[in-house]
Amino acid sequence: MSETGGRRGQIEGVGVVLLTAIVILGVGTFGAFYLGTLDPGDNASADLRVVATNDTTDATGEVTVTVKHMGGEPVDDGMVLLRDRDESYPLPDHFEEGTEWETSVTGAPVGSRLHVVVVENATESVVFNSPVTVRDGTPPATIPSTATPTATATPTPTSTATSTPTPTSTATPTPPATSIPTPTPPATPSLATVTLTDSRDLFFFIFDIGDEFDVSATVANPTGTALVTYELRAPNGDVVDTVEDSAVSDGRSSASLQAVFGDQSRRYFITVTLRVDGTVVDTKTLEVKGP
Repeated sequence: MSETGGRRGQIEGVGVVLLTAIVILGVGTFGAFYLGTLDPGDNASADLRVVATNDTTDATGEVTVTVKHMGGEPVDDGMVLLRDRDESYPLPDHFEEGTEWETSVTGAPVGSRLHVVVVENATESVVFNSPVTVRDGTPPATIPSTATPTATATPTPTSTATSTPTPTSTATPTPPATSIPTPTPPATPSLATVTLTDSRDLFFFIFDIGDEFDVSATVANPTGTALVTYELRAPNGDVVDTVEDSAVSDGRSSASLQAVFGDQSRRYFITVTLRVDGTVVDTKTLEVKGP
């Protein structure tokens, strides 16, 4: 091969590498520009709730990501993006109130976060943008009952005396009245104490995306099937996050609530409700203010 032919081959190889780099750079630049042009969602009228749960005992097992439309306008031509993974999934057409969508991912242990973004391509707006904490979805272990069955007393038959008629009438004594003890009803459980640990960055004067509030409650005299519900609400009454905890057999319960948007009034309300066998027996509300 001549020296001229060798140089020509080297030039062609360099040209292919440069052309490939230009194409990759162009695609990445277009993607960043496209996300930057989307409406950040301040005026979005769709209320979406995103939950990620790990239903296996394996911390690196399969994780279910669920998007639920809680109310407001439907989402047309929607797309779910997992920004930390560079993965995207299309939502069903005309995703409206009361409908759910879910997908499965791997490699997200309990306690880790998935940054979820939901965009509406029809209006070029961001409907949801927040990190979502992966929760433990395994059901609590059932504790077998150790109660000892109570033996039922068998009544002893009483012999009946036969009266013999006599010429004179005999007065029959009246038996004394028997007192029936009134059973004492069991004590009604109550939320003895409710405490809050604020884990947000106190440098800021308002709450922001990802701020967490660790709440714990003590149930006095837990009986029956007890369930503690934790709700994080904005000042306008919107429910920001909800956690249910049924593991209160030892009288203790806890939850971690997460903020998903900034609140200019610098406060939230946390409501803790105790239900026993489906009936609300006690509730307490905490007001959380900014510094």
